[in-house]
Amino acid sequence: MGWGLERFAIRPLDRLRSLAGGQYSWVLTTMGVALIIQNVVTLLWGKSSQYSPPLFSDNRQNVVQFLGVGVFVEELLIIAVALAVILIFYALLYRTRQGRAIYAVAFSPETAALLGIDVRRTVVLVFVMASVLAAISGVLVGPIVTVHPHMGLVFTVKAFAVASLGGFANPLGVLVGAIVFGILATRAEFIPVRRQPSP
Repeated sequence: MGWGLERFAIRPLDRLRSLAGGQYSWVLTTMGVALIIQNVVTLLWGKSSQYSPPLFSDNRQNVVQFLGVGVFVEELLIIAVALAVILIFYALLYRTRQGRAIYAVAFSPETAALLGIDVRRTVVLVFVMASVLAAISGVLVGPIVTVHPHMGLVFTVKAFAVASLGGFANPLGVLVGAIVFGILATRAEFIPVRRQPSP
C-alpha cells in the first residue's frame, strides 16, 4: 500500500511543485486516500467496533506487578516489541547506506541526485517503510483498544503532538516525546475538575 500511495497519489503531484502550494499538496492527497480507505473498510466490515485477540497472552486481564504497579501482560510485551522495532528502525536509519541516502534526499533531492543517489527509489522506500511501521503499530495496538474504521484519526493527532515534542527528524527524540506525552495524557485523566457553584 505504501508503494501504491507513492506511485499513484504522490508521484503525479511532482509536476505541481512549481505552483503555489504545490509542494504541500501531498498532505491533502494522503488525507483523501485515507478517507477512501476508511469508507471502503466501512462498506466491507461495517462501523461497529471490534476487539482483536491478544497477541502474547491468553486474555487481556492478565496482570503482573512491574515496579510496584499492576500492568497488563499484553501492554508490557507490546511496549517491549515497540522498543525493539524502534531500535531496529534507528539502526537502519543511521547505520546503513540507504538510511544516509534517506537523510540526503530529505535535505535536498537535487544534491542527492548529483551524488548518485536514486531519489525516486529512496522516496518509494520511505513510503514502504512508513506503511510497514503503520502496519506493525496497528497489529500491536489492536488488542488493547477497540478497532473501527476511523480509529486512525486519534492516533494521527497524537502522533503529530509526539513528533512536535520530540522532533520530526530524530527517532529517539520521538520516543522520548511519546513517553512524555503518554505520562502527561495519563495524569491529565486523573486531574479533578472543580465545578463552579451555580449562582
